Amino acid sequence: MSRAAWGGWLFLLAAVASPAAAPSWVRTQEFVLPTDQALVGPANIFANRIRLDGSAGDDVFLFAGDIEFNGQGRNDVWAFGHTIALAGHVADHARLGGQTIHVAGRLDNGLWALGNSVRVAPEAEVRGGAAIWAEDAIVAGHVEGPLRVSARRVTLGGTVLGNVRLTADDIVALPGTRIEGDLVYSSSSEFLPGQRVAITGQFARVPRPEAPPWQGALVFVFLYGGALIVGIPFVLLFPGFAGAATRAVRRSFWPSLAAGALALALIPMLVLFALVTYVGIPLALVLSTATGVLLYLSQYTAALTLGSWLLRRRGPMGIAEALTTLSVGLVVFYALALIPVAGIFILMGVLFVAFGATLRTLLSVRREPGAGPPAAGRAEPPPLSQETPATGETSS
Repeated sequence: MSRAAWGGWLFLLAAVASPAAAPSWVRTQEFVLPTDQALVGPANIFANRIRLDGSAGDDVFLFAGDIEFNGQGRNDVWAFGHTIALAGHVADHARLGGQTIHVAGRLDNGLWALGNSVRVAPEAEVRGGAAIWAEDAIVAGHVEGPLRVSARRVTLGGTVLGNVRLTADDIVALPGTRIEGDLVYSSSSEFLPGQRVAITGQFARVPRPEAPPWQGALVFVFLYGGALIVGIPFVLLFPGFAGAATRAVRRSFWPSLAAGALALALIPMLVLFALVTYVGIPLALVLSTATGVLLYLSQYTAALTLGSWLLRRRGPMGIAEALTTLSVGLVVFYALALIPVAGIFILMGVLFVAFGATLRTLLSVRREPGAGPPAAGRAEPPPLSQETPATGETSS
């Protein structure tokens, strides 16, 4: 993932990560805090590059392409970027997210790290335990407390004073590794620590945890129920728009697919480009929010199309028929995700078509002359065509 891509989603994360106290906000190209300077209160810092050699007296949130933290953090330190190097002292939690993460400092209250490559160097001291999610994880430092690592490849070294729980495809323990506690791992291949690896507690291999059989059904009911609650008022309030978008799928399938795929490829690039320019941040937030809303509403275009095809709806429909079509279509829409392997690709294709049709309809909405209000108790058919908003079929 590029630096700009990381900066994009990290900035959107800022709204969630902001501290409760009134923080200071800094937006600049490059932020450098010298050794003899300090941040007094909570701070949110956005830049292309951040180097913090001084001290932070309260929670600090760092968002940049490249981040170097060599100073003192007296409270929580959050760092999100492409490359993160933490060689300083953090007196509380350190929560890091990035493409490449290198920890070589002292952490007094635990480490939380999410990235493609995460390395805890031999000189690092982590107290309070650590939780790491990565593609490649190397833990070669001194860890006091429980260690949990979930990655594709894990390399252990140094000393861990606590229980270790590993989930990985490939696990290696370097000579001299010492674990004062249990080591429990889940892997597709057997892990042999070697004679020069000391494990004082239990050493065991356990199967990978499997989701309970009812979990998928619960997620399905949750997603379906939420979509139906939003979809019913949407169809009732905007029957003409829903019908036009559904007809666009039926009449212009391939153009809608092309429009949806192109839009979903270009819009994130525009958002990320706007984010790296100081004046484009408001536009990026508006564009990303609008795209998310439109993408969610596109499922109703897909559901109405699938439902009308399955129920063979022809001609104008009343409100009850339209809502039944929507309900059945949503069941089919979410059931596609349950198909092993191919399901997610089919669902993405359906959503691309629906998004393209919805976007094209939104850009071409205009009221036909002479159109009157919808009849009571019935969804309004599009003017002149006698087509139902749900099915897009002409009456025979």
